[in-house]
Amino acid sequence: MWTASSARASVRQTCRSRSASVGTAALTTDQLRVLGELRDRYRFFHWSLEFPDVLPGGFSCVLGNPPWEHTELKEKEFFAARDPEIANAPNTAARARLIKQVAEDRPGLWAE
Repeated sequence: MWTASSARASVRQTCRSRSASVGTAALTTDQLRVLGELRDRYRFFHWSLEFPDVLPGGFSCVLGNPPWEHTELKEKEFFAARDPEIANAPNTAARARLIKQVAEDRPGLWAE
């Protein structure tokens, strides 16, 4: 039986034994299938699995989103689908009172 740990051990061994091959080229079809299943189950990102045609050569440039300075809660949008009464409150003060009640009366919603 293949488990996550046995799959990792097998992949490490295969990579060591095929020193001429690099990345996913060093893996068997069975190992690639298991890695794909593990990736889908545990939702991890691995560059070699996602871009087998580009690696091992690599990328010239990798761009990403900059980190956010802060998270802004937009109360109307947040509560529109969860509690229309709060979303449609007549003003900010009324909405704040209703939100305070959510903390006491509906802990599940408050946890979101």
